[in-house]
Amino acid sequence: MLGIQSTQRPQAFSDRETKGLPVWRPEAHLAVIDHVHATRSQHLYDAASKLLIDNLEADCVKHDIAFYGLGDRRRCIEHVVGPEQGLVAPGMRIACGDSHTATYGAFGALGFGIGTSEVKHVLATQTLRYKRLKTMLVDVDGHLPPGATARDIIL
Repeated sequence: MLGIQSTQRPQAFSDRETKGLPVWRPEAHLAVIDHVHATRSQHLYDAASKLLIDNLEADCVKHDIAFYGLGDRRRCIEHVVGPEQGLVAPGMRIACGDSHTATYGAFGALGFGIGTSEVKHVLATQTLRYKRLKTMLVDVDGHLPPGATARDIIL
């Protein structure tokens, strides 16, 4: 899933084309407009946002990637669209250019929030390269306020 956040042309598309890499399995991708417009409005606030959205839509059409644009009733922020549309299921691995992708863990899926270079790689290969992460110790000294959870600490 692509959660587009920058301005101009989505770099993952332009960088991938520069390297001559095709989109592999376009049916496995979904692009949504994220962070550049109000979720409940079709109103655009600036020309840069309009350019980004127009370029994203053109790239999705060119590569036969599903796109939930401003006129689509399914549009929303990336980590909400997947679950709402039944696109997230237990056991899935989902990579998205948005830091909130970890939300998919609530549905039993493993979500990777990735950067532009990794989005380009996923578009071309459907894979991610990761090194095994080191173990980290978090030591909490003192008492937590009522209602605080492990998630609050780690965030």
